[in-house]
Amino acid sequence: MPNIKRIDHKQHFLALDLLRGMAAICVMLFHAFLTTAPGALAHAYLAVDFFFMLSGFVVSYAYEERLISNKISLYEYILRRVIRLYPMLTVGVLISSAFMVLVQHNLIHCLMEIVPGILDLPVLFRREGSITPLDPSAWSIFFEMFVSVLFGVFVSKLRDAVLWLSVGLAGTAFICVSVATGHQNLGAFTFKFWGGFPRVIFTFGMGVGLQRLNLNRRLSLPAWAVWPLGAVLVATFIPGASFRVPLAYDLFNIIFAYPIIIMLASVCIRPTGRSFIQIMKLSGDLSYPVYIIHYSIFLWLSFAAVWPIFSRRSFGIAECAISMLAAWLLLRLYDEPCRSWLERVVIPKVMSIGGDAQKSQESAIA
Repeated sequence: MPNIKRIDHKQHFLALDLLRGMAAICVMLFHAFLTTAPGALAHAYLAVDFFFMLSGFVVSYAYEERLISNKISLYEYILRRVIRLYPMLTVGVLISSAFMVLVQHNLIHCLMEIVPGILDLPVLFRREGSITPLDPSAWSIFFEMFVSVLFGVFVSKLRDAVLWLSVGLAGTAFICVSVATGHQNLGAFTFKFWGGFPRVIFTFGMGVGLQRLNLNRRLSLPAWAVWPLGAVLVATFIPGASFRVPLAYDLFNIIFAYPIIIMLASVCIRPTGRSFIQIMKLSGDLSYPVYIIHYSIFLWLSFAAVWPIFSRRSFGIAECAISMLAAWLLLRLYDEPCRSWLERVVIPKVMSIGGDAQKSQESAIA
């Protein structure tokens, strides 16, 4: 049986946790008030670029050194990424599937989409619409898994010069496709699917590059600095309520504003107040569950939208509150226990099978 080494606990960037949670809530609010207040947080789709960049930073920090030194194998790394993302994604897909079958009575479409949905594979046979129709938020998880695997495969070859050259080329392609299509929100829909690849390679790669700067070893900011950084982040999602914002605005935020926010947040010192720490950690813990299941929860709550006790905006607030509660319950009662069991039981078994197969192959060659 191969030696499954325990992942050592490294520095935890609580400030980045807080920002990730704030961005996820902004996405949820954007979807909740899409019809009642379409101008509010009109650029919340930029949160996905922030998530990609943040993932590049955190994944590189957690795994790059271990992958290069073979302290963790490529297969174990990919398995850990799957375990991190797929349990909650599966719940979101199943909730939406139940709605499609029980309410919309659309069994055929559900059967066509549920397997790609659970596997998070893009559904491209439609001429338009989301590439992950059962959970439209899950499109970004497909691209995140793609770039995570790409990182794991090529990390040992990604010297700084190669990394920044790759980021530059991907960024150039991303800008060109954005200008050609008139929008940078690439990858989410079938007709802009292929544009998602340069988008995620650029933003994730930028995060990897920022992590390699190791600014947290040379600089520090007080813990409270994360709050103005969070305010700036949320402010980037707001414009568009009463005027058309040019594409250059989105590209400026992605290329300049978000890297600066992440760099500064990464050097914020750990707060001393216990309540402050708990808020930041809870924000990070809830960010992914809120992001990935809120659409599915909204589907079921749509029944109550016609109740006279709700105004359209108060209903949106209720949707968000219920989604937050559902996310917290699923996190504590399902996601965390499930991931813990998978890491404790499944990873050693899978790696054991892989190790036995490798030994058999080596024996056959000998």
